[in-house]
Amino acid sequence: MKQILQKYRTLPIVARATIWFLICSIIQKSFSVLTTPIFTRLMTTEQYGQYSIYLSWTQILIMITSFRLDYAVFNKGMSKYEEHKDSYTLSMQTITTIITIIIFIIYIIFRNYINVFTELTTELTLLMFLQVFLMNSISFWTIKQRYNFKYKSVVLITIFLTLLDSILGIVLVINSENKGIARIVSYAIVQIIIGTIIYTYNIIKGKKLLDFKYAIFAIFFNIPLIPHYISTYILEQSDKIMIQKIVGINKAGIYSVVYSIGNTINIVTNSITNAIIPWLYRKLKNNELDDIKNKLFSIFIFVISIISVFMLFVPEILMIFASQQYYEAIYAIFPITASVFFMLVYGISATIEFYYNKNKFSMIISGIAAIINIVLNYIFMPKLGYLVASYTTMICYAILTIGHVKYTNIIMRKIKNKVLFNMKTIYTLLILVFIIVVLSDILCKFVILRYIIVLMFLIIFILKRNIIIQIIKTIKEKT
Repeated sequence: MKQILQKYRTLPIVARATIWFLICSIIQKSFSVLTTPIFTRLMTTEQYGQYSIYLSWTQILIMITSFRLDYAVFNKGMSKYEEHKDSYTLSMQTITTIITIIIFIIYIIFRNYINVFTELTTELTLLMFLQVFLMNSISFWTIKQRYNFKYKSVVLITIFLTLLDSILGIVLVINSENKGIARIVSYAIVQIIIGTIIYTYNIIKGKKLLDFKYAIFAIFFNIPLIPHYISTYILEQSDKIMIQKIVGINKAGIYSVVYSIGNTINIVTNSITNAIIPWLYRKLKNNELDDIKNKLFSIFIFVISIISVFMLFVPEILMIFASQQYYEAIYAIFPITASVFFMLVYGISATIEFYYNKNKFSMIISGIAAIINIVLNYIFMPKLGYLVASYTTMICYAILTIGHVKYTNIIMRKIKNKVLFNMKTIYTLLILVFIIVVLSDILCKFVILRYIIVLMFLIIFILKRNIIIQIIKTIKEKT
């Protein structure tokens, strides 16, 4: 332990910050995973659906009111206006405040029509506006702290938010008859408390509420990217809202739980993606394209293996996470988990596009995938049931992956006269993942056979441990 601490103290601030930001991400996702079994047993499917739909509409409102100024443009501003980070942060906060007020006035005028569409009461929507009004400030503050490598304050706030949300949520749900509302209120209150403190702090530090130079730069930079952000969100969240509208809120609650379970493996894949980006940037900078090509294939196979093992344990995982009323949706978990692999592949492709500043295609392919997702859900959900949404999502993520990989190859061919992805290999991997989904679906009821296959995977991992160790070393490489 002393050696580990001594080695940690010798690490540069960038490395220490990276470690702690990764820990923050794991803490947030882990608590979400750990508390899900509690809430699914305390709440009915309809109550959980009410909470999940509130979350979905909250994310939509955040996307509209923030104008996604907390995404790429904020990082760009931190670099462009390095000497005026506090002023830039406050200007972004002021812009989102103005947008939120405008949207709020529109809501007040048309609230009866909007409430019918969202199926949320005026009281819940007002709570949502107050929450979103303050949440944007948390995003800006967090990104600024990350940019300055001030990881201690981010860690403390993250842990406080996560613990308070979990504890307060459990307490209010246990002691309330309307458990769906109780969970919504507990979630909103925590965000409002922290948001108020940080909103005030940003004003004190920034001093000048709005600098038009920053506002003009940020808005014009973000306008071309808004269709991409909207399309990505539609692809991620539209399923739940469409299930709510077409089938019912209780089925939306069931789907939200299994969607969370299927996305659990995202903790692993996101960590892999975040870890290999520095390595990828260095290889691109040094023009080591063949090494990228070879290592990425190994990483893809490694991730598919992890996902396959996860799918074999899905029945047991669902029993831990949820009560029997959620078991009907078990078959949706397999395609949702498969989608995580597609996210990994297209995320790496998009990283390469951003490296060469070739990101305009992102909005086109994202828009196409989002439209296809909505159309397929609209056609097949009334006929085949709400679980079909998981398969349409998987198909659309596969389309997104193929589009990004092909575009990345076009970019590399123009710039380096080489391609990074063999399309035959990519198609083979996609087909392999589809086959694994089907097999997992079939094997779901055969416990002994599933365990035998898991044992076979374990033996392969042991026999191929040197290759796996090399892959892990690649993932851990730093710039």
